[in-house]
Amino acid sequence: MPLPMLRVDKANHALYGAVIFTLVAYLAARVGMPGQRARTAGLLAAIALGLGKEARDWYANRKAIAAGQVPAHGVEGMDALATAAGGMLCWLASLAVQG
Repeated sequence: MPLPMLRVDKANHALYGAVIFTLVAYLAARVGMPGQRARTAGLLAAIALGLGKEARDWYANRKAIAAGQVPAHGVEGMDALATAAGGMLCWLASLAVQG
């Protein structure tokens, strides 16, 4: 039985969510935030940036349509969800290894 495959776009969003989580959690820990709070900050950042990117694309599309141009960006809720899922996977893994 073959494993399910992610579309390249969704896999990229998940990867970016994981990178966002890692960078924010690392930086939060470096400035003195306790471990679990730093990891939660990383997760929230991945969720917020995933939603923010899609909101920015939606806004850019509205501006393009108003100017009589063709929208340049696709706006998909699943993209935001995939970004959040990348952060969530890292957050869950961090729970397993927290010390």
